[in-house]
Amino acid sequence: MDIKIKDFEGPLDLLLHLVSKYQVDIYDVPITEVIEQYLAYVATLQAMRLEVAGEYMVMASQLMLIKSRKLLPKVSDNPELEEDLEQDLLNQIEEYRKFKLLGEKMAEKHEERALYYSKPKIELVYEDAELVHDRSTIDLFFAFSGLLAKKEKNLHIIIQRLLKTNIKSRT
Repeated sequence: MDIKIKDFEGPLDLLLHLVSKYQVDIYDVPITEVIEQYLAYVATLQAMRLEVAGEYMVMASQLMLIKSRKLLPKVSDNPELEEDLEQDLLNQIEEYRKFKLLGEKMAEKHEERALYYSKPKIELVYEDAELVHDRSTIDLFFAFSGLLAKKEKNLHIIIQRLLKTNIKSRT
């Protein structure tokens, strides 16, 4: 579980902020400054849950390992393993950045949608209505046909009135 303080939501968010603060590639970031800020932030977390602070410590240790491997001469038999650690961290940061941007876009869409007001559901209550259980679909058909016939009759009357009014206005 990550904590949320202002715009920070976990170790990747903090790291992304610290890296983007410099607006340079992570390879060019002065890692010592980032780690100092990172550890200062972790110090504020010690009053909180230890597992959350542990996530930050893991990230800080990965950063220190990457920086120390950059500074020390390469004597390893397996240089691919060293590059994989850096690339994994960079991929993780890039993927997190993408999800963060998508989350911001979703929040914007949510705010836009909140500006729309839809009509509330209307509950129809008929006081003298009675439920009839012994009717068939044929009965429903005849009832509906009767309603349509009344509607057509009313429509016919309205059309006749309009025609009469129109004829009177011409003469």
